[in-house]
Amino acid sequence: MFGSLPDPQDNAAEAENFAAMYARMATDVEKDTARKSGLELLEWLSRLDDSGRRSLAINITSGSMKQALGEQGFQDALSGDPVAASLVRNAGSGAEARIERAPVESVSVLRAMGNNGVDQSDRLRDLPASERAREAAAHGFAAGTSGNKEQAGRYFDMAFAAIDEVWVARTPEQNTAAIVEEVSEAAAQIDSVNALTRAQKLRDPSSQAIAMLAVARVVAGTGVAR
Repeated sequence: MFGSLPDPQDNAAEAENFAAMYARMATDVEKDTARKSGLELLEWLSRLDDSGRRSLAINITSGSMKQALGEQGFQDALSGDPVAASLVRNAGSGAEARIERAPVESVSVLRAMGNNGVDQSDRLRDLPASERAREAAAHGFAAGTSGNKEQAGRYFDMAFAAIDEVWVARTPEQNTAAIVEEVSEAAAQIDSVNALTRAQKLRDPSSQAIAMLAVARVVAGTGVAR
């Protein structure tokens, strides 16, 4: 995946999301894979214009590589790639690596549990897309854990449809990847095979990849694909 990332100039806004995806998987794969993927991502980041988002993505990627490979392994990886070494060395001197975040909606699974059995679909349709995605996923989780798979499926239909809306309208201040992950993980805890199918049907390849990684993490954590 990291060896075939989309055009950097057309997808610069995704730098932090790609770095977050790498951070999620770096310690869960073989060190050779973490090393190769990290260097590929750093090479991709080197082709972006200097910006806070680029610097933040470099710091996330290099920090995750160091965690996965160890200090010596990280230095050895950089020593064989002058572009990556220069990029990491100069990351701190570029644009400030900081992005202000918009407040994240507070969604309570316990609140969803309390309302379980009462169809919330009409209320959810009136919410902004990001809030609708989170709340629908919470209600889907609540319905699924209580055994109502049909109702859970309707909520997750709404949640994943909202993800497509959120992704199209995303802004640099919004942590869109976190919304994709939250919805996908909730769905995977109820039915990982169904969640993977939903993830693969998302419209944007980047949101697909984030969702599929989130489902894979749930499966790896439980050891069972349901």
